[in-house]
Amino acid sequence: MGCRSIFSDCRSERQEAWNGNAQAIDSFVSRYGRLPKQGSNGSREERALALWISDQTKLYSLEQLSDDQIKVLRSLGVDLPVKSKTKKERWYENLDRVHEYMREHGVVPPQSTGSIANWITRQRQLYKKGLLKQEYIDDCAV
Repeated sequence: MGCRSIFSDCRSERQEAWNGNAQAIDSFVSRYGRLPKQGSNGSREERALALWISDQTKLYSLEQLSDDQIKVLRSLGVDLPVKSKTKKERWYENLDRVHEYMREHGVVPPQSTGSIANWITRQRQLYKKGLLKQEYIDDCAV
């Protein structure tokens, strides 16, 4: 069995488990008219479902849920905060700040400029480790 089939099997098993939990939440809401709550008075099932919702909320904040998963969670009534900006949008805002500084001063922001210099340092570290997205590398060319 090749790596692709191993990984796709894992992905499909994870997705099946995720869908099973979402269905369990849907059933709980149908039965009780509310989302499961964390706390000591609930059943073991309710606490487990509440923990799963909490985990999904954390994954959402880390931008690790698919758009479909987000839609399902919202349809179940899970309160996911509306994000003002994605990581990508914040990345490009920082790049714009660098370009603006360079236009004004003619040099890359030095360490004394604070957060934007720290951001540049982090991007350089990611680049050296081969972890900076090619899209970002291409857009950094001045």
